[in-house]
Amino acid sequence: MSETSEPAFGGRRALPRNASNAAEDDLPTVELQGLVPRGVNLQDYLHVTSVHLFKERWDTNKVDHHTDKYENNKLIVRRGQSFFIQIDFNRPYDPRRDLFRVEYVIGRYPQENKGTYIPVPIVPELQRGKWGAKVVQREDRSVRLSIQSSPECIVGKFRMYVAVWTPYGILRTSRNPETDTYILFNPWCEGKEQAFFSFKKKIAHIFPMH
Repeated sequence: MSETSEPAFGGRRALPRNASNAAEDDLPTVELQGLVPRGVNLQDYLHVTSVHLFKERWDTNKVDHHTDKYENNKLIVRRGQSFFIQIDFNRPYDPRRDLFRVEYVIGRYPQENKGTYIPVPIVPELQRGKWGAKVVQREDRSVRLSIQSSPECIVGKFRMYVAVWTPYGILRTSRNPETDTYILFNPWCEGKEQAFFSFKKKIAHIFPMH
């Protein structure tokens, strides 16, 4: 074997180790299922034209998540706490016939069971401790969502996509660094984070730092 040859990945680990959240694999913008009949134009279906993250320092997302002091122009939120985004479509959204979801991806080789690929469904009501997106406002061609993240999700920089279902497959937004979202630890979140910070306080009391 030469020094430059690539190692083979087989057995129980079929993919190379994902050692960095900075590495990326883009999701495909089109995932077709079966053959598309001649004459069908996928652009005739619901299509995302833009996404707004309300990520300015004075916006609700950063103020409510205590991230408005960060010198960063990305959306920065804390896990386990809801935040808002707005999606603009090419026509008014009709929940009776249109189906879409928001997707968050981190690192390379994203997998749902690893928590590195997170499909966020549109739900009637958000549930504490679970990912979900609720439509809170519909106006003309825009939809505003309240997105609830899990208090146990990975901490890091996520890439965001919007996926729209058609009878012939999925149409997904292209990779856009402007929609990257940082998810941080959350000391204000009930449950796991509070237990974590309580544990840190106990350790600090037993082993005081000098």
